[in-house]
Amino acid sequence: MVSFMKHTDETTSIGDRIVTARQCNQLTTAQLSRRLGVQTRTLTSWQNDSTQPRSNRLAMLAGVLGVSPQWLLMGEGYGPIRH
Repeated sequence: MVSFMKHTDETTSIGDRIVTARQCNQLTTAQLSRRLGVQTRTLTSWQNDSTQPRSNRLAMLAGVLGVSPQWLLMGEGYGPIRH
């Protein structure tokens, strides 16, 4: 189980936050994409900030990663504790 902390992180992008949360959950891009039911290239484009997930996928992504949707979008709210 991942520990969580409320914080503000305005210096990163949504893609950076997806990568951070994925790594804190010890998931590869392929593993996370399978859990979300999306193609690996779709998740990769989110992580690279080429595209952003739609709201339904954002909610699913937040749930799988155990973070708040607000943290993914804006860096505010509940995100993973960085060790």
